[in-house]
Amino acid sequence: MFFPFKPSSEYVSLLPKAHTDHDASECSSDSGLTERHSQLQLASWAMVLVVACTFLNIALSFLPVVLEQRVPDQLITRQNIHLLPRPNQYIGFDKIPRPSPPTPREFTNYPILLSLVDAAAPEVVFEDEIAMRMVRSGMITPDDRKVRATSTMSTIIQFRAVDWGMEICELHVGLPDSLGHSGMLALYRVNSTIPLDPDSLSYNTRPARIAKLTTLPLGNGPTHWHRQLHCAIDDVLTFELGCLSSSESSGDSDCAVEWVQIKESLPAIYLVQRSTV
Repeated sequence: MFFPFKPSSEYVSLLPKAHTDHDASECSSDSGLTERHSQLQLASWAMVLVVACTFLNIALSFLPVVLEQRVPDQLITRQNIHLLPRPNQYIGFDKIPRPSPPTPREFTNYPILLSLVDAAAPEVVFEDEIAMRMVRSGMITPDDRKVRATSTMSTIIQFRAVDWGMEICELHVGLPDSLGHSGMLALYRVNSTIPLDPDSLSYNTRPARIAKLTTLPLGNGPTHWHRQLHCAIDDVLTFELGCLSSSESSGDSDCAVEWVQIKESLPAIYLVQRSTV
C-alpha cells in the first residue's frame, strides 16, 4: 500500500542546532588562525628582506674603498684616465681620395699644460696659475697661464697633437724685446708621453730631460725660434723651459723671464701643425 508524500515547506535540520553552531564557530576560528599565521609569516620574511638589504647597502658603500686598496689601476682617476683608449674620430679618412701633393693646411696648437717647478723648493706643487677674474656673472677662469724661468724655476709644457693628417709639428718660441734681462734660456725635450698631473707635479716628480733643443739669449731684442718635429695624432709632446745654468752661461746667474700666455700675441710658446695628406 502506498501513501501519498507531501513535501514540507520547512527545512528540518538532521543535526541539533547546538551541534551545527559549534562546527561553524570551529571553522571560523580555524580560518582566523590561518590568516594570522600567514600575516606573521609575511611580516617575518619582510623583516628578513629589510635586514638583508641593509647589510647589502652597507657592503656596497665600502666596496669602492676595498677596490681602491686592492686594484687601484682598475679605477678611473685623473692620474690614470689617459689609459682609457681614445675613440677613433676619423674612421675611413685614409680611403678618401686626396690631391698629391697635399693641399697646404696649418693651425696653431696651444699647450694643454703649463706648470711651474722650483729646484729651491723641490717638494712644492705649484697651484695652477690661472688668471682668474671676477665679472658681473661671477668668477671666470680663462686659459691664460703663466710661464716663468729663473735661476731655480722652470716651466713644464705639454702639447697634444690633434686632427687627422696633420702630422708635421713645428714648435715655436717667441719673445719680445727683453731689455733689462740677461742670461740664457734653455729649452729641453722631456721624457714623458702621457699627460702629467699638475696636482702632483713638483721638481722632484718632474720627468727627466732627454735633450737640449736650443738656447735663447735674453736682452738682445725680439727672439723667435722654431723647430720641426714629427707627431702622430694624439701624441703628447713634453718640454721644459728654464734658465741655462751658471756653469753653462759663463757664470751669469741673473736670468729671469715671465709672461702670461694669452694666445693672442707674443711672448708665447706654441705648436704649429701642418698637413701631411
